[in-house]
This record gives sequence, C-alpha cells and structure tokens, in this order.
Amino acid sequence: MSQIYCSVGDLLEDLDIDGVRNQSETRILDKIKFASRWIENNIGKFIPMSETRRYDGDGTKEMNVDPILAVTSIVDDLITLGSTEYLLYPRNRLWRNGPYVRIKIDPDATSLYNWSLEDDIIVITGKFGLYEESIVTGATVASQTDSSTSLVVDDAHGITPGAVLLIESEQESVDAVGAATDSTANTSTAMDLDDEQVTLTDGTKVKIGEVIRINFEQMKVIDISGNDILVQRGWNKTMRVAHLTAQDVYIYRTFTVTRGANGTSAAAHTNKAISRYVVPADILSLCKQMAGLMLRKTDSEYAGKVGNAATGETFYFNEFPKETIDRISAAYFVPLI
Repeated sequence: MSQIYCSVGDLLEDLDIDGVRNQSETRILDKIKFASRWIENNIGKFIPMSETRRYDGDGTKEMNVDPILAVTSIVDDLITLGSTEYLLYPRNRLWRNGPYVRIKIDPDATSLYNWSLEDDIIVITGKFGLYEESIVTGATVASQTDSSTSLVVDDAHGITPGAVLLIESEQESVDAVGAATDSTANTSTAMDLDDEQVTLTDGTKVKIGEVIRINFEQMKVIDISGNDILVQRGWNKTMRVAHLTAQDVYIYRTFTVTRGANGTSAAAHTNKAISRYVVPADILSLCKQMAGLMLRKTDSEYAGKVGNAATGETFYFNEFPKETIDRISAAYFVPLI
C-alpha cells in the first residue's frame, strides 16, 4: 500500500504519552495503514498516482476527466496533442495543490479541433488524485540501485515508517527501519535509568530527530548542544537500562522501502535530495485521529474503555468520528462541471 497519509513519527508527535510512545513502530504503522486505506476508499487519494486512463469521446471541445494533477500526454485516436493545444479547468484548480477536472481543446490547436466521437478512444497519461505537495527532508541518498529495497540516508530525522518519499521522479514508501549502523561516536559519560542527557565523543555524528541505540536501548534525539544530546529514553518499546561510558552509539539511517510506489518507475539514484509527500492538514489530522483511536481501542482489548467505575473510565468507542469525516468529505467533493 502506497497511499499512506501519516507516518509513525507524525502520530507520535501528537500522542506524547508513554502509553503510545512505548508501542512498537510496526503496530502503530498497521493502524495508520488501516486509517489511510479507509480515507482513500471513502474520500479520495491525496498522494499523486502516475497512471494512464482511457475516456470516451463525445465530439465536443471539452470533456470531464477524473481529478488530474498534471498531464504527461493526451492521445486522441492516435493523434497526440501538444502541451499548448489543451486547457485545464478550473484554471486555478479546485483548491490549493488540488486537481483539474475538465480538459478543453485550445481554440488555436492545430492537431485536433474536437474530441473524437468514439468510445474508449482518448488516452490520458499523468498524475491523478486530489492533492500534490511535497517538502524537502534535508536528507540525501548517496547511492541506490533501481532494484534495491534498502534506502540509506545521511539524515533520518524526517524519515519514518509510513512516509512516502520522492527521489527525482520516483516515489518510495518507507515500510520499516533497517539495522542500525555505527555512528563512530561513543558515550563519554555513563547514563543511569533517569538520565535524559548524554555526552558523546562527537555530537556531529547524530542529528536532531534521529533514533540512536546504545547497547539494546533505543533513544530519540530531542536536542543537541555541542557534544551533549538530549534524548527520549526507551524508544520503540525498548527498555531503559544503565549504560557505562565508552559505549558505541549506533544510528538508524537504513530503511526498507517499496520501490516505484503509486505508479512511478524505480530508477537508480546517486547523491540525490529526498523530499516527502504531505497531505492536507485536515486529512493528516483525521488519519492520526483514527489511527490513535484504533490503538487505544486495541489497548482496551476491544472493550472500548480503560479504567474502572471506581477510579474513572475513559472510552474509545468510535475510531470513525462521523462529524469530522462528514465535514472533511464535503471539503473535497468533486463536482461534475
């Protein structure tokens, strides 16, 4: 599945409590995927799909199409229209970073004057969906072959399971965190169970937002000042333990990925910047809300509540909040214009 609307990191930033932070990333991603699939099936796709679709011609100059974000090519009965021979409507898209829903032959076009009057004759290749926006992660990939399912980055702070990445024109979805590698930095102070700061021999070897490992305990780097780093202990359901000085510090910068996601083509990449797709803020919020509620419901062994009548109960009945879903669905309604 490549239409994933929030990452494990996105959800953990909101659910800033030990009961969720100490969940395994695999379990959290499972709930995110479920929520994303529900949104995709009931509201729409919010990450571009590279596809070829066919349409019937009606003999007019203008035709309705599925929501399309960018056109690669249009062929009508073996005639290829040039990029200046058609117009996309509405001219300013349906919403910011949103789609077009009509294509009109330009009055000055010379290849074609009207769409053909024939079924299944028009072939459109492009990026389809309701939204397209990506942000720069700050990371680069040094080298990746066109068949490798491993991605090694130089800065992992914005890359977590569930993220859909863009490297050149290829989408890659992050499935899991791979093995940790030696950062070449060591601890220069010991850590007891309560310490949340540790001094390294070289603080430049890690980045804010990355996950490190000392012995068997994982920690998330919250801040860095010189060689001193502030960490969130016991990350990814690992156990807090005491650590001696001069321990190796490992770092997670290798990820397992699905190549050629959402209809794109896998390719080799060398020293290329990595961007990440983001969805509209309301879709992100809905995905996080649904996934978080599902986690809480499973924590209650599907009873839908935690606690007891004597000390107080908290209920987690509805992972599909109807009012929120109705409001968001209406915002992305695509009219037949």
